[in-house]
Amino acid sequence: MKYSIAILLLALSATFIACEKDEDDNNNSGTNTIMPPTTSNPSDTTVVSDSIPNNDPEPTFDFTQDFQNKREAFVGIISRNTCGICGRSGHPTFDDYLIQNREASGVSFNYSQNDPLYHAESNEYASIMRLQGTPSFTIGFDNYRNNPTTWKTEIANFESETADAHIAMAGKSISTGFQIQVKAAIHNSTTQNVPHLAVYLLENNVVSPQTDYGATPSLVQDYIHNHVYKGSATGLLGESIADVWSTGDTITKTYDLDASKITNLDNAYFIAILMELDSSGNPVGIINSQQLYK
Repeated sequence: MKYSIAILLLALSATFIACEKDEDDNNNSGTNTIMPPTTSNPSDTTVVSDSIPNNDPEPTFDFTQDFQNKREAFVGIISRNTCGICGRSGHPTFDDYLIQNREASGVSFNYSQNDPLYHAESNEYASIMRLQGTPSFTIGFDNYRNNPTTWKTEIANFESETADAHIAMAGKSISTGFQIQVKAAIHNSTTQNVPHLAVYLLENNVVSPQTDYGATPSLVQDYIHNHVYKGSATGLLGESIADVWSTGDTITKTYDLDASKITNLDNAYFIAILMELDSSGNPVGIINSQQLYK
């Protein structure tokens, strides 16, 4: 695998990566239970209805998210359960921002192999991000480390730009987990890179131990973790869709997601990401993303 050596080194050095100093050293601590939006649509942004073909009968799904005329940032926090600053301010800052800005698709990546919430693809993401300290706030494949002020500004800049493609999603429960359909309506296919589509499985309200420098004792056994990365249907960097990437077309892909690592199926949700990779397979940018809630 392209990143195998780097991932191995990151796994071996995980316990030596320091907590980043707080940008805003306050005493706010802990996270709260997150309830899904009241509908499957986290925003009332106008639907891009003229991009949806209606010639063929649609399969039946239990939950849906229509096309929206917006650009949604894919943002992350890289964390570990032994990072006290992550518990005190990293996760609360991340969660609070995503509650206020439903237009951002957020993922919490627990990269350390000693972490109960560890996932190998989270470790892969941390390796790509050249992790130097935790928490690290990210947008796509840009690492802003523990600088949430700049991070928030850059998210706003990303979301203010016109999207080259929009995403619709639909899903249903199946015996092994979930089946997710993704549609991408392409408005501008001009790119020197290779477009990829990734589909992630996440979970809110996961109770797992976390060091929190704002708590006494500092190890909180029932810490609530949100936006936890639980796997993908496509691999972290998705699958190439270059052969069907053409202006004016709408791509439709269907994936099955294994839910065996989900603690509570009611707290599961999904993110689809359109990204760009260079000719060497390195991720270089995000085109758009979309969330789907049950």
